[in-house]
Amino acid sequence: MQKIITLLLALIFTLPLLSQDIRNIDVASSDEKLIITYDLFGKKDRLYQVDILFKKEDGSEIRPKSLNGDIGKNVESGKGKSIVWEVYKDLDGLKGNIEPVMKATEIEQKTKEKKMLNKTLSSNSVNEQIPRFGRKRDIRKHRFGWKIAMGKSYAHVDQSEFAYNRKSGFEAGLFYRLNATRKFYIQPELTFKRQSFEVVEPAGAEELRKLTNHNSYTNANLMFGINPIGHLTFNVGPYVGYMVNATQKEEVGGAKNTINVLSDSPEMNGEKYPYDRLDFGYNIGGSIDFKEGGFALGVLYSQGLNNVNNQDYFLDDANNSDLNLSNRSIKFYLTFGF
Repeated sequence: MQKIITLLLALIFTLPLLSQDIRNIDVASSDEKLIITYDLFGKKDRLYQVDILFKKEDGSEIRPKSLNGDIGKNVESGKGKSIVWEVYKDLDGLKGNIEPVMKATEIEQKTKEKKMLNKTLSSNSVNEQIPRFGRKRDIRKHRFGWKIAMGKSYAHVDQSEFAYNRKSGFEAGLFYRLNATRKFYIQPELTFKRQSFEVVEPAGAEELRKLTNHNSYTNANLMFGINPIGHLTFNVGPYVGYMVNATQKEEVGGAKNTINVLSDSPEMNGEKYPYDRLDFGYNIGGSIDFKEGGFALGVLYSQGLNNVNNQDYFLDDANNSDLNLSNRSIKFYLTFGF
């Protein structure tokens, strides 16, 4: 008889521990989120604190922070509860099987204060109902690809009696992209760049002399990308270029003449070229980026920091001896990565 009474007392004190129960846990995925649904069985006049963690195959645990939905304090009992985990705000990548482990803790409201009771039931007790979820999509760390850009280029001058006009320019080449994290990448590039501009100057009474310059460079760019939100990415980085070709088309009246500046210009003042063949500066812009560099569409502004006009070459030319000329351009570009 005493044993029966003891057993009844044990059942009476155990019932509150079973008053909340998490069942029917399911996990689904979208592109960058996990959606966990569950049913919470408990007292209708009580609120619960719901907590979740994930166990990996190696036994380690993931404790997510970027959660919203029916999670944390003040969750009511009922069916069809859901939690959304924004995975890549907490992790750079996730693959392999993970198992959600949930618990619900009853909160008793007493004298207008919420008192936490030690009445916790882990969903491990119904582990056979918990699905295992395998997420195979991980961050793509490395990409190779190509880039093409079209736009307007021009020469920025600090002083000149002549007009310097914009002309079409382009840039094309190859890149390697290292996705250091889902939000940050490093991208070295090797490109061919056409930098063009037009100079208009008087050539006599009512006549103008137009000089259209097409300067070609082999460029090495180092781009850094930051992805603050969604697919929007900001890009910035230095470049250095070396002039491999330069042509100049002269138009006076109806007459036209084209020369190769690097090979046809005479040596003057001990200098072979009217240009400094080295160009360096920076690129800055933004893009809409998909699949960690798989495809991007953006705009880029380039500004040279050095004077590409060889002032020593023009020592005897009053118009050019003190001229500071730097390359500028603004281009729209496409990149494709593999």
